[in-house]
Amino acid sequence: MPIRKVDNDPEQLTPMRTELTARVSATSQAESDSAEVITELYRLLEGYAPVWYTEQLHLRLESALRSTERL
Repeated sequence: MPIRKVDNDPEQLTPMRTELTARVSATSQAESDSAEVITELYRLLEGYAPVWYTEQLHLRLESALRSTERL
């Protein structure tokens, strides 16, 4: 996003606030969706425990879940 020089003119600030709010909301939704997918993947792998699901992968998924604050 290019940097724009803006005065404290409310007519210039309002559209920028609206755009920023929309971007923050979209980012939050994407992070929430990613966390949901990681949580679902973790539950499936823990439940089915395929042969290739190693301790290393288990620990990586737990770390990812901790970073999303879902573990």
